Amino acid sequence: MLRRTDTLRLVALVLAGALVVAVVTWLALRARSADAPGADGVAPLPEGLMVGWQLDGRAVSQPTFRPGETHCEWGDALVLSLVWPAGADPAPDAHRSFVRDPGGVMDDFTVAPFVPDAELPDDAVATGYENDAGIELWLASDLATVFVVDGDTVEAWPALGAWTCA
Repeated sequence: MLRRTDTLRLVALVLAGALVVAVVTWLALRARSADAPGADGVAPLPEGLMVGWQLDGRAVSQPTFRPGETHCEWGDALVLSLVWPAGADPAPDAHRSFVRDPGGVMDDFTVAPFVPDAELPDDAVATGYENDAGIELWLASDLATVFVVDGDTVEAWPALGAWTCA
């Protein structure tokens, strides 16, 4: 027959084991959901997307990324700006802006919708921009789309036309 202290120890061990199983399960589910597409079916931003950019192997301050204006309800969009042709003097007409907009909140200002699972067209132009994570930027020959290439994943970010948020 078990004594009271033995019973308490057994209960404590069972509870501790259950807690360990719960924590491990929670961590596994959290890790799996971080790699899974979001509720909108679009994969999360590639790890390291916004830092460590180089142009032909030289560190550069381009491209830049900024979230859409939240007070205009564009907060789910991400705007990428770069100078093209790469390395050109940053004259106003050399700046290009593109948007990752899975929710379509900026569709009124783009030439096409965002495509999360695009294919890189044969006539796409390598920009020379690549970051430390190996992500590359390619441009459509008509400059209407930038392709964000991360291994086998290609996203098509449409060019932004004139847009303002008051």
